[in-house]
Amino acid sequence: MWTCGPPAPAALRRAMPGSALVLLCVMVNVAAGASPENATGREAGQGDDGRHAAFERAARQVLDRPQFEEVSLEPQPPLGAVGEIGQWIADRYFEVIEWIRNLPAWAQVLVIGWMILTLLAVLAHIIYTLLTATGRWRFEPGRGGRDAGQMIHGVAGADALEIEQRARHLAGRQRWADAVRHLYVAALFRLHEAGIVRPRPSMTNGAYLRAISKHGLPHDRFIAMTQRFEAVAYGGRPASVQEYEQMLKLYERWRHDTAGH
Repeated sequence: MWTCGPPAPAALRRAMPGSALVLLCVMVNVAAGASPENATGREAGQGDDGRHAAFERAARQVLDRPQFEEVSLEPQPPLGAVGEIGQWIADRYFEVIEWIRNLPAWAQVLVIGWMILTLLAVLAHIIYTLLTATGRWRFEPGRGGRDAGQMIHGVAGADALEIEQRARHLAGRQRWADAVRHLYVAALFRLHEAGIVRPRPSMTNGAYLRAISKHGLPHDRFIAMTQRFEAVAYGGRPASVQEYEQMLKLYERWRHDTAGH
């Protein structure tokens, strides 16, 4: 079977695409077969060492040509651990590129598209991780952020003023139960704007009360709002305009308390 002499050096395999390397092997075999030294070696019945030496001489003759001026057979210095890893990554990269080139056109589009989407997903995850780790993406009242859109007692939003305005709008439509619920959630976000605690769906009333007491706010007002909210939202108490007005009075006092904190 015809072969390309001794195995091509790794540096040579990396430096040239497969088709060019095959062409180089053909040229070297032709040069090696035509050289007087190789003919003499065959007549003398020299072993593998002699044939390898003849092949290397022929390879050097071919590589002396201008089109192969950037290719060298000289041994390269050790790359070190980092260099070896980088070289391994480069080798795998060129293998993948060569594999993609051999795919049908439609398959190339699918594979490249999938690779681009994967790269974008990884990049987005890295950016998100960096932003959250450095604290540059944090909640700011009225500006949305990662807390915007979360549901607290069925109410979306993270801005107390906006939720309060929605409560007043619901009251104008005589939706008293929804208006009471929105006022209570607005009261919770007043705590966050005062720098006391950030409302979360998993937080209990006890957790809010502990935070309020720690910061010296009148917890009796918060307890009164909580009781009215729970009676309407979960206790089955019919909501009315009187219930809403009482809740609104408590909320306005609470807004004054948290604003002066």
